[in-house]
Amino acid sequence: MYRKEALKVQASMRSGAAAEDVFVPSLWYYNRMRFLEDQMEVRESLSKLPSSLSSTLHSTPAEASEDQPGPSILEEMEEPSWSQEDPSQDEALECGTQEEA
Repeated sequence: MYRKEALKVQASMRSGAAAEDVFVPSLWYYNRMRFLEDQMEVRESLSKLPSSLSSTLHSTPAEASEDQPGPSILEEMEEPSWSQEDPSQDEALECGTQEEA
C-alpha cells in the first residue's frame, strides 16, 4: 500500500502540478513509512534461462509448435482403459473378496 501511495505522489510531482495539486496520501502511517523510500528502487533482473528457452516461454503455444516439431504439450494423454479381460483387475477383485472373509 505504501508503495502505491508513494508512486502516486511521485507521479503528481513529475506531472508539473502546482504544490497545492500534489497528491496527498490517505494512509495514516504514510509519513512513518518514509524510511522505505531508498529501498524501493527498481532493479534490473538477470535471466538464468538460455536465450532459446526464454524466447520459447514467451511465445504462444501455436508459435512454439511451428518452431519446434514434435508433440504439443497441450495434447491430452490417452488414459488406459480397463476391461474385464485385464488379469490385474480380476486379481484385485479376488484379493478384496478374500480380505472380507
